[in-house]
Amino acid sequence: MKICLFACIAILSFAQSSGSLLVQKGKLGDTIKLQLGPGVLDAEVASPQNDAATMKPDGYHQPILKNGTITDYGHKRFGDRLSFENGTLSIKNLTAKDATTYFYLLNGDKKKPAAIDIVIE
Repeated sequence: MKICLFACIAILSFAQSSGSLLVQKGKLGDTIKLQLGPGVLDAEVASPQNDAATMKPDGYHQPILKNGTITDYGHKRFGDRLSFENGTLSIKNLTAKDATTYFYLLNGDKKKPAAIDIVIE
């Protein structure tokens, strides 16, 4: 019951902040394009289980895009598979490890948090 209540409160507070949560499906090996939108120059990704690059707990956010440029962590985690152009974050050769949550701010507005979950079909 407490978990359900916590989840409901979290969802309501996310909704009240004018945020957005999307799900985008992709197939292993494909290129997936996350349309973050104009004005977005920063993005973070939730750390996967057993991510040796961060040594952080599951779900910890790591920046992969800062001021429109792929970060060092982004290069470590995705290699040359990650690119960003005109508000679109592209991941080539999708892997199971890429199926996680990507966080950003709509139009760069701190009052409008957004996230995209990648789900493998």
